Amino acid sequence: MLHEFHEEKIRQQCKEADLKYRALLIKHGHLLCDEALKAALDEVNGLRGVMENLLAQLDVAITDVEAERNRLIARQGGENIKVAGIKGARVPESKAQKIIREISAEYGVTFDAMRSTKRQRPIVRAKQACFYRIYNETNHSFPTIARMFKLDHTTVLHGYNKERERREAENNGLGQSRS
Repeated sequence: MLHEFHEEKIRQQCKEADLKYRALLIKHGHLLCDEALKAALDEVNGLRGVMENLLAQLDVAITDVEAERNRLIARQGGENIKVAGIKGARVPESKAQKIIREISAEYGVTFDAMRSTKRQRPIVRAKQACFYRIYNETNHSFPTIARMFKLDHTTVLHGYNKERERREAENNGLGQSRS
């Protein structure tokens, strides 16, 4: 896999840089003259630049792998979570993820929009519908639901109560719309 190749290449380069640094310590370790310290510092600064370059390469490789993963997920039509330690094994979509996907389709709002701080009515209503259904159809607590949406649990509780009131009003014939 391309990611594993890049990772191994970067590890090898880091190992070589570390060995050069250790050799410098041995070479200049007991010499306290200014020249030896300056040479050692110059070499360390050079190695720091090499390490920063390697980290930048690793970031690019990780970004490429994440982009490919997102393309594959989009092709499959949904998010699957990898099982740690078992290559190729996947866990099916959770009940909460299924509810979020259904609400997203019903309201025409993406999950990213629901996790944002936007307060437009369709987004807020979709969030509240998610809170209501996830709480009632799963064993998730308000704090757990709040973590899914990057919110405080009292915000989720408020949204749950609003959706419950809205549904009760609809069932009593007052018929508030969902738009």
